[in-house]
Amino acid sequence: MEGNARLSRRVASDEPELIRLIADVLAIADGREVTWAMDMTGGEPGLLINLLVNHGQELVYISGVAVNRATDSYRGQGKTDARDARVIADQARMRRDLQPVRLDGEAVIELRLLTERRADLVADRTRVTNRLRSLLNSMFPAVERALDLGNAGPLRLLAGYQTPAAIRRAGSKRLATWLRNRKVYGAEALAAKAVEAAERQHRAVAGEKAIGKMVHTLAEEVMALNEKIAGTDKLIEGTVSRARARRSDHLRARYRGDPRRGVPRRRRRKPGRLPHPGPACRVRRRLPGPEGLGQGQR
Repeated sequence: MEGNARLSRRVASDEPELIRLIADVLAIADGREVTWAMDMTGGEPGLLINLLVNHGQELVYISGVAVNRATDSYRGQGKTDARDARVIADQARMRRDLQPVRLDGEAVIELRLLTERRADLVADRTRVTNRLRSLLNSMFPAVERALDLGNAGPLRLLAGYQTPAAIRRAGSKRLATWLRNRKVYGAEALAAKAVEAAERQHRAVAGEKAIGKMVHTLAEEVMALNEKIAGTDKLIEGTVSRARARRSDHLRARYRGDPRRGVPRRRRRKPGRLPHPGPACRVRRRLPGPEGLGQGQR
């Protein structure tokens, strides 16, 4: 009967087990059309999605929000995997607006992985930077207000000099030379800001040595994260450039038009003007013969 469960069992994400599941479902269907549905389109069910697509099975996607809303209308036990599977199956059976799931290309998968990796790195950098600001406020608040930790120069400075006393001993000139040797932009202005901030604080706080070591570690960590983010950005740019190049090659091979445009441009008609007749629809006027001229004269 329609709507009754014909098969319900837990299956491990293992290729032999998944192939056996597909075979069992097709055997129960007995030649009838089968529709598979899931609330995820990537990640953990990646192997199952590939197997279903390679076996020519219809696969649709239902969002997790829709599953949660539909679950409220079901009575009985709390949230379980079996209950979610039943809800997804019912929704796939009753709804006709679900979108099919298709396999992404290599470029799309690579781009998604790189963007997710970049998001993780940016989140880590934000967390470490906030921790670094907190430590500076507890030990050396004047330098935290004076320096922009979003730039590479202040981070390089804090990796070498952390305490007010160390910055005062170095002095503006020596500190500027140290920064210039490490290719820091605006070394003189940055050194002047740091020395001015150090002159505002002559009292060492408790635990200054330990806090200074942690400031050095966090500054190095933020710089390393900046390098990783920059490297990931280059990988993303390279992936997009290769995808665009493949797309351009595909268009040129398909249309065989002007390689600078890829797709032949259609001639647009100006408003109020009739379309220009092509070679097939031109009207040829015959010149009147002697008889026609004679008739016209009469």
